[in-house]
Amino acid sequence: MNAIKNTIRRQRGVTMLEVVMGAAVAATLSTAAVPSLTALANRQQVAATTHELVASLNLARSEAIARGTRVAIATRANDDWSTGWRVFADVNDNGIMDAGETVIREFRADSPRLTIRPQFGLNNPGTVLSFDPTGRILRPGSHGMVLGRLTLKQETETRSVCFASLRFRVVNAATCS
Repeated sequence: MNAIKNTIRRQRGVTMLEVVMGAAVAATLSTAAVPSLTALANRQQVAATTHELVASLNLARSEAIARGTRVAIATRANDDWSTGWRVFADVNDNGIMDAGETVIREFRADSPRLTIRPQFGLNNPGTVLSFDPTGRILRPGSHGMVLGRLTLKQETETRSVCFASLRFRVVNAATCS
């Protein structure tokens, strides 16, 4: 009977060695998981922002057709797409939101680490995209077509929204080829 009591007493807790070994195993596993979780978070952030941008473009196109006037999508601040963008009725077709022009929707960027860079050539800074009443993407104040891309990047994850003639598309790369 005494041997049974001693066995029960000895099995009540864990030794310090077992605690240290368990902590070491947990630390090793969490260290291995952090890079893949970071990559997953970056991929999700870029995908979500790309989805918001494409939804904004579709909204601007449909509003231009429905309203029968130019509707623009432009950066919110400092000509930087990374701060967010707004869709507005650009009645005077100057690419700038003036007093009296209606804001249709405004989007804010969620991640300070995400960058969105326009690449539309030397004569087009790419801070404004304008849809005419037929749904074509044109330069504000003209009938010139828009060719180029907006590249979204967060650490190693990159996507581009590519513009060509009458359409836009998303590619999982920094180039549109």
